[in-house]
Amino acid sequence: MKRLISVILTLFLIFQIPTAANSVEVIESANLLETHSTTEIVNMYPELSAYLAAQFRAFNEDINVEQFNISKYVINSVYLSVLCVNPDIFYVNPKHFNSTSHQDDDILVSIRPFYLFDVEDIPAEIEEFNFAADHFLDGINPEWSDFYKCRFLHDKLATNFAYVEDVPNADIKSYTAYGAMIDKVAVCEGYTLAYNYLLSKLGIETHYIQSLKAKHSWTLIKLGGKYYHTDVTLDDPLYDTLGRVNHTFFLMSDKKLRENDKLPGYEDMHTDWVSPFDAPDTSYDNEWWRNVNSMIFRVDNLDYYVNQFYGSSIYGAVMKRDDSGHEKLVERITTRWTVYNEPDDAFWERAFCYLAYDGEYFYYNSADQVFRAKPNSSYFEVIYTKPEAVDFNIYGLAFRQDGGLYISLKESPNVADSPYRLASLLPEGYNYKDPEEIKADHYTLTDTGVKLIHFDVYSANIIIPEHIDGNNVTELGDSIFMNNSELHTVILPDNLLTIGNAAFYGCDNLESVYIPPSVTTIGKNAFAACPKLSIIGNEGSAAQEYARLYGLHFIPSESAPNVTNPTPTVTLPATPQTQPTTVPTAPSGATAAPTSSTAPTTAPASKAKTSPKKYILRLTLYEGVSYTLSKKYRVKGTTFKNKTPKIAKINSKGKIKAIKKGKATITAKSAKFTATIKVTVKAPSLNRKKKTLKVGKTFRIKIKGTSKVVTFKSSNKRVATVSYKGTVKAKSKGKATITVKYGKKKLHCKITVK
Repeated sequence: MKRLISVILTLFLIFQIPTAANSVEVIESANLLETHSTTEIVNMYPELSAYLAAQFRAFNEDINVEQFNISKYVINSVYLSVLCVNPDIFYVNPKHFNSTSHQDDDILVSIRPFYLFDVEDIPAEIEEFNFAADHFLDGINPEWSDFYKCRFLHDKLATNFAYVEDVPNADIKSYTAYGAMIDKVAVCEGYTLAYNYLLSKLGIETHYIQSLKAKHSWTLIKLGGKYYHTDVTLDDPLYDTLGRVNHTFFLMSDKKLRENDKLPGYEDMHTDWVSPFDAPDTSYDNEWWRNVNSMIFRVDNLDYYVNQFYGSSIYGAVMKRDDSGHEKLVERITTRWTVYNEPDDAFWERAFCYLAYDGEYFYYNSADQVFRAKPNSSYFEVIYTKPEAVDFNIYGLAFRQDGGLYISLKESPNVADSPYRLASLLPEGYNYKDPEEIKADHYTLTDTGVKLIHFDVYSANIIIPEHIDGNNVTELGDSIFMNNSELHTVILPDNLLTIGNAAFYGCDNLESVYIPPSVTTIGKNAFAACPKLSIIGNEGSAAQEYARLYGLHFIPSESAPNVTNPTPTVTLPATPQTQPTTVPTAPSGATAAPTSSTAPTTAPASKAKTSPKKYILRLTLYEGVSYTLSKKYRVKGTTFKNKTPKIAKINSKGKIKAIKKGKATITAKSAKFTATIKVTVKAPSLNRKKKTLKVGKTFRIKIKGTSKVVTFKSSNKRVATVSYKGTVKAKSKGKATITVKYGKKKLHCKITVK
């Protein structure tokens, strides 16, 4: 289906009557940009262009230009060209400004730009913009040629951006690099400006190209002294899918660009374009990557990608290719993607597997599992298997800006994505807290990043987020988990530098913790009085030295047994035989960890009878979520009693299923212990039940506690609209109710627009 293209950023103004005060609004008109590119226009008026850019960067709201003796009609072209050539000036409204001119000769006196943010807030927005740019540039090898840098950014942008659904009502920021890189939603101008800006940070020459006739824009890149067209917008296919990116419009000659204008769905998308340079070189026109629909990763001078097409001998396969053109199969995906609500033998004639890379491991998916593997190695493992109760297939996979690995579970490849962080789809026993839900007084900012001083998650197995408010979590405060007997396993963020004094002191049930190599400081008594603890870490790291000094069991991370985990950087160990417990039950599809044969054994001190141990376990589950108790609570002969089966049920195998909101108490009893399991069942909830907005402002509604497909609907679109991702935009004064539907249930958020 042909994608709708937004009204072009660089359209012009018609002044019906020359007046002293002009309200300039971008509308369609014949002007300089019909015959000249933005680069050429800036070069035609270099002093004025440099002056305007400097005034914009100083956030001036009244800019005198009388000294340039410029017609008020010419300023329209120059104004818009300056913004196109300088994508970092994202905070200036590209579609509207006011001007004052002489009535007798139309010579411009001054212009008054409109800024998209309050002037005092622009420095903070620039800082956020630069932080986002660093994220997109992360992963680029400085030793790569410009070609690989261009391809990497092309792929990363296409997999992180989403094209605006409602172009006529698009937020003005979607026409800027800010809208693309921060809001992740843009029209073609936003895609182009973001790509140009990031390439300019790498010293690669780019130019903003447009077709007024097609109302579309894209990028011209200079590589090896020659020019090539690249259209990131059209290589980001509808519907958006995590990890999916086309390469049809990457590095085209003028000839190839004209040929692609005849493809179904892309007819005349680049007709009558205006460019400062010709692009006659056809070297890349028929390259192998034109038909690749996944990200292509450059690792050790090899290209890794996925072949998705049915009928090929390598259908659904992870491939690697050397520079001589030799291809080799890495891993074949044998499952087929069945069609939802159709017979089992109905399947899509395509493999919807995608590829992600974190600098150490590749990640890829089948219809129902996620795998990880090391480059140039036969090693691979399953890190996630979707629950049997989920009927949908996995249709996408990618890392996102928060550092998390996400998958897309949906009924069809032809519907909008509903991305879920991988950890949130595992058994509820692993509790991942959304960074946005961490209270402001629970952390402080330091010179290195975020210091967590309180963490109110109460679960046997927790995951500490890597980022809070855009900053790395680098420090755990003193005594943050002190005497937490409920804690069994903890996964620390990869950027962590410091673990505070007594951080885990007295966590007498803590069985395993992976300490990343980034940690250089472990405080006094950080893991004291943790008798069951095994520390996992790199050999030669601070983790190993700490374990040696305090006599703790240490397992090198590379030799830890293969057990599925909620994040792809951690492998839980088998429990040493000196400890009376085992690791928590692995999620569905994982291999149980063997008992370590190298751990020392200790004979019992006495044969005297001991009283059964007593445990208290607290779980927080959402409705419909199941959690299997660890083997510690379901040894042979264990019986379960449940007084509140309407809240949560438990079967003979120790599997608890949350039914409805409330609290339940379950007792697990054996000859060796009695465990009281207190279950709190929560209903899915919204981040806000009501919200007041000003006209033109936006707000994102989020739902927590469900993996079902979520839809959003506004009761009054004149007052407030809502996108498929839950972004509410205030249109006019009044009230509207946003209905959030998940499965057969609904939640509501009341919007008041003032």
